Amino acid sequence: EQMRRDLTHNITHELKTPIAAAYAATDALRTSPSFANNEVKRNEYLDLSLQSLKRLEDMVEEILRSSTEEFEQRKLNYTQCDVGEVVEEVRATFDLKYQAREVRWNIDIPHSTEIVADRLHIAAALSALVDNAIKYCSKQPYITITASSNNTNTTISISDNGTGIPMSERKRIFEKFYRISQGNRHDTKGFGLGLYYAKNIIELHNGKISLRSTVGKGSTFEITLPTYDKTTNTNS
Repeated sequence: EQMRRDLTHNITHELKTPIAAAYAATDALRTSPSFANNEVKRNEYLDLSLQSLKRLEDMVEEILRSSTEEFEQRKLNYTQCDVGEVVEEVRATFDLKYQAREVRWNIDIPHSTEIVADRLHIAAALSALVDNAIKYCSKQPYITITASSNNTNTTISISDNGTGIPMSERKRIFEKFYRISQGNRHDTKGFGLGLYYAKNIIELHNGKISLRSTVGKGSTFEITLPTYDKTTNTNS
């Protein structure tokens, strides 16, 4: 029964972001003649809808494959991934999901920064961190995403201007179902699974995630992944 509840919660959490993006893109085309009649904008929003639906399809297939497996036994589909492209997809998704909040972005990722990873799960892990950063910001969100790479490791940092995480909460934020107990949050609906999911996916990639945070100023999550993963026998 506990496994069934865990699966239901995880499905809900993972599916809601692409659903929201596809809904926002479709609604914008339906209600805004300026977008619908502009070929560039129309194609951009249609592409975003297709990307979101493709992500939903991939997630459903992954759920069907792994619903009876323990999380740690999940098999990853390693491919060579361009970090900048993955981050841009995440940015476009959240620009649609949080249109009313007018999220500002500072993205600095060197050209051709690549990792060997499961693209679906890495994108979902980054999405969980960005979604968390936006939700826990009481003002206009400002998200900075940077990356650096060498022959051994690639580091991706996601910083925000949110409320920060108190020291007393930091040891538990990656626990399953754990949510920060303080008030004064902006729309913090959820199940306490985003950071738990991100940490587990990153660790399945033989990576690490760390946190730096200052209450009242914001937080930075730093992801370190192997540029070359021994499990793939593929050099990026």
